[in-house]
Amino acid sequence: MSKPVVIKILGDASSLSKALGTAEGGLKRLGGFAANVGKAALVAGAGVAGASVKMAVDFEQSMANVFTLLPGMSDAAFADMGDQVLDLSAKMGVLPSEVVPALYDAISAGVPVDNVFAFMESATELAIGGSIEMSAAVDLLTTSQNAWAASGITAAEAADLSTLAVRNGKITMEEFAGTLSMVAPISAAFGVSMEDTAIGMAALTAQGIPARVAGTQLKGMFAELGKEGTKASKVFSGLAGESFPEFIAAGGNLEGAMRILADSGDPIIDMFGSIEAGAGALALTANDMEGLAGTTASFAEGAAGASAAAFAKMEETSARSMEKLRANVAVMGVQIGEKLLPVLAAVTGFIVDNIPKWKEAFADVVGFVRTKFVPPVVEAFEVVRDRVEQAFDFIKDNVLPPVVEAFETVKGVIVGTVLPALETAFDAVKGAAVVAFDYVKDNVLPPLTAAFETVK
Repeated sequence: MSKPVVIKILGDASSLSKALGTAEGGLKRLGGFAANVGKAALVAGAGVAGASVKMAVDFEQSMANVFTLLPGMSDAAFADMGDQVLDLSAKMGVLPSEVVPALYDAISAGVPVDNVFAFMESATELAIGGSIEMSAAVDLLTTSQNAWAASGITAAEAADLSTLAVRNGKITMEEFAGTLSMVAPISAAFGVSMEDTAIGMAALTAQGIPARVAGTQLKGMFAELGKEGTKASKVFSGLAGESFPEFIAAGGNLEGAMRILADSGDPIIDMFGSIEAGAGALALTANDMEGLAGTTASFAEGAAGASAAAFAKMEETSARSMEKLRANVAVMGVQIGEKLLPVLAAVTGFIVDNIPKWKEAFADVVGFVRTKFVPPVVEAFEVVRDRVEQAFDFIKDNVLPPVVEAFETVKGVIVGTVLPALETAFDAVKGAAVVAFDYVKDNVLPPLTAAFETVK
């Protein structure tokens, strides 16, 4: 059984009062702290709401820009596309502000709407795995799919081939993207696949040839081999028994074509009409084609999933963790802002609708002030001004003259009586002082001087 607790208060209650006062002060401080926390939370909440609305407005505007490319799409489909953008952003860890412009570029380049988000996922993986901007990744993949549309190449396949080109050559993804756009039209025109184009770029740059130079060489080589009537086309047809485009269409590849030229025993450089094209073919067939053969084999072994593997590797970094966090916070901000936008729209609409009424009311207030308030104030001011002027006139006419007259009288007394008397007194004092000084000099100082000499 528990024991009762007895509290005894003996003597005066000063200690108790002091303790209660301390407790009361503590509670007040706690209340103040809680109030400050509440205020801070309110301010922070307002800041979050404002930022979220701004993010939602920016997102809505950027998506509206995308929708200009799709005039026949319904509002529901637009809303669904916006949700898909946010889903992709959160999943891949890329800011919506980066995804939306890339989406615009993809649709503008001809990517079908029903497949655009699969395309965007491949582009995002390529951008992250290849360390390039989303816009550059989209440009690379749309260039590839448009150039080699007849082959049915997918965005994922193009991303894999691009990744292998970078992995096997001395070239960055950005350099490859810039160079491919120069080579792709010629390569595709003569049936050369993206794979062989990427292999050629990788094999040439692996030998230290700059990306832009390698692209120029490859472009010239394919043009001379594919165009009927050129020196290289005639040489190839004579050696292979068929034209270069026919050879490629029958299943031949870049390595096989270069092997035909190399096995002829003739100088490769002499088979082409331009130095650039001949230099490219010469580099590809160098060292018994060891470099080209190795690159071709590497592509054959690791093409599928190369881009996804590079992306997965980058996903392990701390930097990517921070990017994903930032992207998800941004997505959440847009979603919160979207919930607040109807309220903002209602408030804005209310203000816009009532501005004419407020303007009219303000005009009434101004009119009232001008007709009812200002005149009495002006009249009162005039009265006060008149009274002040009268006061100054009275002082000028009645107060100042006697004061001036009195001052003149005092001045006359001082000048005529006081100063002469003081001057006479000073002269008398001065005469007495001179007599006293002479007496001391003639009668006091000589005996004192003699006495001093005697003592000395």
